Amino acid sequence: MQKTPKKKSGTLVIAARARAGDLAALRRIGDPDARLRGESRFQRQYIQRELLAKEPLLQQSTWIEYGYLTPMERTELFAEEFREASLHAYAKYVDLGVRLNREPLEASFGKNSVAEMNSLWKARQKADELGVPYDLFVETLLEGKMTGDKWKRPPRPNQLLSGKHTEARLRGRPTWKEVSDRLFLPHWDRRFFAPRAVDDPVQAAAMQALRNDVLRASDRPQRLARYLGLPGLLSLKCARTLFTSDIVEESLALGPFVEADESTEGHEYRPACFGNRSVTRGSPCCNCVVATACASFRRKVTQMLVEATGSSDPRLAHRRRVDRERQRKHRHRKRRQRTVAASP
Repeated sequence: MQKTPKKKSGTLVIAARARAGDLAALRRIGDPDARLRGESRFQRQYIQRELLAKEPLLQQSTWIEYGYLTPMERTELFAEEFREASLHAYAKYVDLGVRLNREPLEASFGKNSVAEMNSLWKARQKADELGVPYDLFVETLLEGKMTGDKWKRPPRPNQLLSGKHTEARLRGRPTWKEVSDRLFLPHWDRRFFAPRAVDDPVQAAAMQALRNDVLRASDRPQRLARYLGLPGLLSLKCARTLFTSDIVEESLALGPFVEADESTEGHEYRPACFGNRSVTRGSPCCNCVVATACASFRRKVTQMLVEATGSSDPRLAHRRRVDRERQRKHRHRKRRQRTVAASP
């Protein structure tokens, strides 16, 4: 049975506001490297180490659009999609006479509880593992909970992956049409529309998705013409390496063609998982070209953590403090019981 979430205590509210303020301050940092160091410090301060260690592997499977987003940016986007989908599901499935006691999620990712932040992070990683866009991922699972499992209200972040049907409900998603409808939209990172960089796997994956979409279309020249008309996306030289000359020539005759820069000296690529180096067996970090720089970056972030929290692993330090306080209360309770038992 679903329980209505309890209100946060004053102490937790103050801590949540501090986290939200910290994250907002990080977003205002102009220097990209300094901002990334602060972001990495923030996530290591609040997100489980086991989750962070998965990021390098997920970088290879995430939906193409998110390839340049850091794990923190992805999770913030996922949280926005979850919040919007939850409000929509409440309006669609819950009796209009029932009042929503509280928002499904705080608008600022950092203002949510640490437990909710970790639940959102874990759910986002499942979407990345399956390569499903976040809006589609959340909407599909919420619909399954409300209609298939007969839930009375939309799930909380820690309930989204509960049950045995998560992967079954997402099997085959996104469909070819769902992929085609989402490719190279105007809001995509401008690096997708930049000169091709020979060592950029995100661009390479995007080009492969573009090629697959054209080849699966019923009218290939028409579909290719759509991409040739997007400024900066596809040069004529690149198009001719991806498709046969007849498809390219027919596409050019269908509409305006915006020539893209043919240079292969694009931006310098750095994986979005940078700073989350993992030494676990099978990790792509073992063969990563920026492994040395990533390790150096982690050491700098560790120093920042120590300066900010007094510990290189603040989550572990917090658990130990909680455990010590629990043991202290337990011993105190036992002493009181013995004192009462010994009283005449």
